[in-house]
Amino acid sequence: MFDNKETFECNNMKKRKIIPKFMTYFIITFFFISISLLPVVADQGGNNGNEDMNSPTSPPNDPNNENFGNGNSNDEKNAGKNAENKGYEQNRENQYGEQNQKRKQNRAGGTDNVSGRRMRYQHRNMEMTYEGNCTRINSEWEQDEYEDEFEITFEIDKVPRLILNYKNNKHTSQNELNFQVQIKELIEYSDENRNGRYDEDDEIIDIYSFENSNFKNFTYQNQSSDDGNEINQVSTKTDDDVFKMNLYFSGNFSHIGNQILTPSEVKIDFIINNYPFKENSTQLALRTMLETEDETELNDKSFDEIQGFSENESVLNITTLNIKGFFSWAENVIVDNIIRPVNYTIQSQIIETIIDNKKISNKVSNIYFSYPRGNNILHDPKLGVVSLSFEAFALQSIGNLINMDNVFLYIGICMLASILFLGVIIIRKRI
Repeated sequence: MFDNKETFECNNMKKRKIIPKFMTYFIITFFFISISLLPVVADQGGNNGNEDMNSPTSPPNDPNNENFGNGNSNDEKNAGKNAENKGYEQNRENQYGEQNQKRKQNRAGGTDNVSGRRMRYQHRNMEMTYEGNCTRINSEWEQDEYEDEFEITFEIDKVPRLILNYKNNKHTSQNELNFQVQIKELIEYSDENRNGRYDEDDEIIDIYSFENSNFKNFTYQNQSSDDGNEINQVSTKTDDDVFKMNLYFSGNFSHIGNQILTPSEVKIDFIINNYPFKENSTQLALRTMLETEDETELNDKSFDEIQGFSENESVLNITTLNIKGFFSWAENVIVDNIIRPVNYTIQSQIIETIIDNKKISNKVSNIYFSYPRGNNILHDPKLGVVSLSFEAFALQSIGNLINMDNVFLYIGICMLASILFLGVIIIRKRI
């Protein structure tokens, strides 16, 4: 009799232990099922108002600009050269060949889920205004309590200059980032120390200063990216066609060439055509100058490269508080349709000035891009910010991810999982 009672009590104790154990398994499994179902019901971008947002506006009409709106010159003497240059620029994607194709395949598999939602979530309202030799690109983003704004000004009055101003809250001036990049000159030099880059030990043979060059009026055109998004292009070049700059920007993540152009940056083409070399064994360097009051740091991987939007990019990061901007550049250049490495030298100094009895310290960084010698040189830098929209997506709550259109599906599946687990528990209790 006592043996049966003892056995009965042991069985009850086992059942009491089994039930808490199953409840633990149930809670853990229910949690993982809930998390795994989030992609099914997550917001695919439709409820962020993206359909109502405007894509970058088309260039404003300017009747005084003969080349406006089509990006083509009306000068018949240069028609052949323009066609050749255009073909050369379009050919760059083919030069990356297998690398470009591999990147597109990776994108196809990698942007369908979270990455795809992130791209749609960060759609920006962009518009462009035109004033003489100055073009302004304004970009705004707003979602719930988050909002930011940046403006890039492209000027060619003295030398080509890009000025970036960014506010991570457009209603306050406390969190701002500012810097500018000037495109100063081309330097023909003799590489005396044979290190493949321009430095102080090298002899300067000739300088092609952009301060002494006349740049043609801006031309504008719209084009479609590889994935069908609209990209705006702004172009200018010297009167002798030796140096040309293209700017590309879009309100969406867009495939362009061998990379993804994000809505928080502009892509730049530096194009050098038939530079008039003075000597036969010299090389060419392009001097750019970055100026800012904020901190700068050189890194061998850009933000875009870390995120998988590009490959092989170096960067000069500009930061203040928790805000980051960047001037990055490809580590390869296309010279006469051949991909070659780019070497660079950076020389920095602090320049202090007094304005309204206040000392201002500006950090000036001269960046020399040294290119292999050739007739046609194409290099791709970028300029932009790590926008609040990117950080906001990373920090947004689960509640912001849920699409209410699918919430009943989500609840139904979770309830079904609950019933299954409770059924297992009941069955085990009867055993």
